[in-house]
Amino acid sequence: MSTYHNISIAEQMFRDFLASNEHPLDKEIDHDSNKFHYFSCPHGGKTDARYKFYSDGIPSGYFKCWYCGIEDDFISKQKNDVSPQEWQAHLNRLAEIKRQEERTAKKQYSDHAELARTVFSTALEANAFEHDYLLKKKVQNYGLKIVGTVNQYTEKAKCYQGTLLVPCYNANNELVNIERIYLDKKEDKYKKRPLAGAQRTGAFYMLGEVTPDKATILIAEGYSTAATIYESLGYPTVITFNCGNIPPVIQILRDIYPQSQFIIAADDDRWQKDANRRHAGENAAKKACAEFSNTTYVLPDFSVLGISEDKLAKLESPPTDFNDLFVFLVNQGLARNAALAEIARQIMPKPIPHAEILGRLINKINPVNFREQAALREGESPKNNHYQIIVVEYLLQLAKSNHWGICKHLDFVYLFNGAYWNLLDEEELKIFLGDVAEKMGVDKFKARYFNFRDHLYKQFLALARLPKPEQTKNCVRINLKNGTFEFLPDGGVLLRGFDRNDFLTYQLPFEYRSESVAPLFHAYLDRVLPEKKLQDILAEYLGYIFIPSSTLKLEKTLLLYGTGANGKSVFYEVVRNLLGEPNTSEYSLQSLTDDTGYYRAMIANKLVNYASEINGKLEASIFKQLVSGEPVEARFPYGKPFTITQYAKLIFNCNELPKDVEQTEAYFRRFLIIPFGVTIPDSEQDKQLAQKIISSELSGVFNWILEGLQRLIKQKSFTECDIIQRTREQYELESDSVKTFLFEKGYSSSPTDYVLIKSLYEEYRIFCTDDGFKPVNKTNFKRRLEASKIQTARMNIGNVAYITKISYKNFG
Repeated sequence: MSTYHNISIAEQMFRDFLASNEHPLDKEIDHDSNKFHYFSCPHGGKTDARYKFYSDGIPSGYFKCWYCGIEDDFISKQKNDVSPQEWQAHLNRLAEIKRQEERTAKKQYSDHAELARTVFSTALEANAFEHDYLLKKKVQNYGLKIVGTVNQYTEKAKCYQGTLLVPCYNANNELVNIERIYLDKKEDKYKKRPLAGAQRTGAFYMLGEVTPDKATILIAEGYSTAATIYESLGYPTVITFNCGNIPPVIQILRDIYPQSQFIIAADDDRWQKDANRRHAGENAAKKACAEFSNTTYVLPDFSVLGISEDKLAKLESPPTDFNDLFVFLVNQGLARNAALAEIARQIMPKPIPHAEILGRLINKINPVNFREQAALREGESPKNNHYQIIVVEYLLQLAKSNHWGICKHLDFVYLFNGAYWNLLDEEELKIFLGDVAEKMGVDKFKARYFNFRDHLYKQFLALARLPKPEQTKNCVRINLKNGTFEFLPDGGVLLRGFDRNDFLTYQLPFEYRSESVAPLFHAYLDRVLPEKKLQDILAEYLGYIFIPSSTLKLEKTLLLYGTGANGKSVFYEVVRNLLGEPNTSEYSLQSLTDDTGYYRAMIANKLVNYASEINGKLEASIFKQLVSGEPVEARFPYGKPFTITQYAKLIFNCNELPKDVEQTEAYFRRFLIIPFGVTIPDSEQDKQLAQKIISSELSGVFNWILEGLQRLIKQKSFTECDIIQRTREQYELESDSVKTFLFEKGYSSSPTDYVLIKSLYEEYRIFCTDDGFKPVNKTNFKRRLEASKIQTARMNIGNVAYITKISYKNFG
């Protein structure tokens, strides 16, 4: 036995190790290391998991689960806590275990593969489509067989008459296992079991085939789920047979189909009675998405059933997968094709036009008795207010009970179109409310009258309690055509399916492709902005657009500064098209900071406000609020004021920097000024450059932005750059006419010499007239002198400034 002072500690560590692999041990640890000890897999059978525990030397162990296809080793001490000899002995022992395991597995796999092939070859396919399991699951047969005549091979494989067989193939397209689906008469339910001892890891079965027009591969755990989504979409669909086998199978498929996108139709195990199995499907899918590029996952959305989560959880067999959802929908009376369309919409959603969504909602409306609803007396007729209140209350109650994708945030109404929350136009909503009223039984001449619809709209805004979904804090998510890109807390990233709970109100107009590059775009940047750090800051700021202010608050607006023919307009066109024009605005800084608040209301649903110029006077206090991402007041014409907290970041192109601005540190530190100092000769200008980048490189440009975003999250600040600092200092000087006057005239502070401020101010006014500056008044002139560290005093001759003119310029 080991001299380890307390073997019970090592045992507890080993138990924790098994639990961390989602395979807790429910019995005493057996110390006999000459053989494997079997125990129950939470996801499979009672003997699928096994281990060895060594109590001699360094207490250590080895674990493997046939069902989940995972293995791992354990050691109770760190390498630096033991001698080199002890550590090497542990490694040698572990290597020998794995060699034995490989030899055993190879022989076992070979024998069982031969048995599987024999059994499957003699089984019958003709009547498989009539199997009760397939009828119960409401799916068709795609290459499955039924055991007909029982023989020595079927008995050895425990495949009895009527057993449904699903073939399992390896990477070489060799049949290596079969999944047996049979009715357990004692429990009166169907069970699925592979051949014990046959290969499971990396074994799969594909429905359909990969073709150039159908290169996306769908992945599911079980046959019924795979058949359901294959019938709904027609894309090749792979069965992995358990969630632990998803990563090994994707690795095989990635090697065969390197350009394919994978969508995992994961099981939602949150209502499993066994706590160890809850969320297993989603966790495995997340792991695969983090490990493999161009891989997303999606969970079934059971809210379309119109059954509360509490009721679903209390069912004897709560739904977990897309087949369960499909069967529920059909049993509720939905036509088979309509149910398949819903499955297709959830797995590969395409934004649905508002008219179609609202049309579906209208179909749910039934006539009502307005007199009865209003509790009116005999002979009394409903008035407009009765109609308006009853229509809106009925609609809101229906929306809530049916989990419609509709919500109200501030004074905006949104519809979830399957991919993102889209803003519902005021006129669209008015027409919809009028149609609802008419469907409920309001006379069409009343329901279609504009004034009646206006009042319905106002009543809807007044009564609507349709809160937006609560978003996860400290999380960065980006919505693209092929899924939602998410940055994980541990620094990892994954691409997953759309989720209404993200409350993302946009979708970028291209797909995420990890391998995409942008050679034209990078050549353009190298030409117009050769300094690498400036390029990095551009990427970081575009990444910053997607970070909520509650997650990272850097209080910066981006200015691209320089005269014409320097590439700013190309960047402007690329950014607006990359983000999608519906997700951008281009209001001037003067408009955004005016007193009305109208323009601020319009950036509440935008990613960025990118204006091609920054001219005009701005309100400094509102400007600082906007750049800081602080709550700011806004309103619509004739509407009540409201506060916006999530709104567009600010980018501006400018040939000149704003003048006559607030001379404070708080103002200047909010600018991130990128100087575009390279002028491109006419002979070298490509007038179609922006369109070339937009048409072929947006996904590659996005990957460049992701690098900047990851860098920004890690640094918690923009990359430091001397050019940025010098440009800002120059701007501070040139934006202050008083500082510029002192600098240009060679004035410097003096402890003894002084000049009458009245005389100095007259000289300053002449300077401003000659050089095109707008002079400040005399009071502000004195304040700015003091801000420039020049002392002032009142003497009997008047106010003076302690200043002297020197032969060389030494002002700073």
